[in-house]
Amino acid sequence: MVWAALQDDLPEEDKKAVMDFSVPESFCFACGDKMDAAVNIDGTSAPHEGCLTVCLRCGHLMAFAADLKLRELTELEMYDVAGDPQLLAIQQVRGTLMKEKK
Repeated sequence: MVWAALQDDLPEEDKKAVMDFSVPESFCFACGDKMDAAVNIDGTSAPHEGCLTVCLRCGHLMAFAADLKLRELTELEMYDVAGDPQLLAIQQVRGTLMKEKK
């Protein structure tokens, strides 16, 4: 299951189509962006240990630890998700959204 990590203080219109979940504050390992919420693509369940997440600011791929703070992927996890069609689609949409915000 893939999540998008985000700041909980996003405008409501940016979150209207998805269910978001509060998570303990942590920071993206690549860009340092604060993240304290997550949205699930299908909006059906809360994040749990091992779920993947994408930083919406920079696109960095991470996972949730047992305490729901972000952690880096292990080498095996990186290998397992390389080329994953769902992740590639998320990154493409994220890139399009970022271009539109400029």
